Amino acid sequence: MGQNRHATAADIFEAVNSVNPSCSRATAYNALRDLVSAGLVREVSIGGRAAYFEIKGARHHHFICDDCGSVEDVEWRRVRMLSPPRPALRDDKRIVRECEIILRGLCAKCAGRTSRKSFDQSEGG
Repeated sequence: MGQNRHATAADIFEAVNSVNPSCSRATAYNALRDLVSAGLVREVSIGGRAAYFEIKGARHHHFICDDCGSVEDVEWRRVRMLSPPRPALRDDKRIVRECEIILRGLCAKCAGRTSRKSFDQSEGG
């Protein structure tokens, strides 16, 4: 998981299997589930996509590019809230474990391409 901080279970299995071909998919997936249960790895579920897994570390949010689908970490302090976040719900039937913000838009690479395309078209290029 070192180079790709947001790896799917299939990505992780392929990486493990390339080093240890005798490792079964079930063994790799069970080990991943155990790491999540132990609190060492975090499962990030992003609607409509395979879950990503990352080593637990500093609190952060995620930015997802609408164009290329890349997932980037965003330090939680960099997200300016319009009002203080209120993770506590106004009903006593739930206990909030964590709160995460998912930002969506264009990553720097795709935004640069889009800006250049728009600029080229407006200039007649």
